[in-house]
Amino acid sequence: MEKEFKTIDEQIKLLKRNLIKNKSKTICATRDLFSIIIILKILLEEEQFNNFYNAIIKSIEILEKELNSISIDKVLYKIGFPKNYKKLLKL
Repeated sequence: MEKEFKTIDEQIKLLKRNLIKNKSKTICATRDLFSIIIILKILLEEEQFNNFYNAIIKSIEILEKELNSISIDKVLYKIGFPKNYKKLLKL
């Protein structure tokens, strides 16, 4: 179901290719939230990105506590986050 990337470079290559398809079902696109976060990681200074990253993680944790009808994993998948997003964003 979900693609797991080992490095930010893999995600950037994906962005350049536009999308990856698996059995005619999109598994990751360049117009999702995670792709925008990758772009911001490249453009922002390290301290700025770290502040932004911490705010995103905190927001995800708050959302996870409030969700009742759907899992946080499904939400993150729909907005383009791979399973190992925390590890990727810390690289």
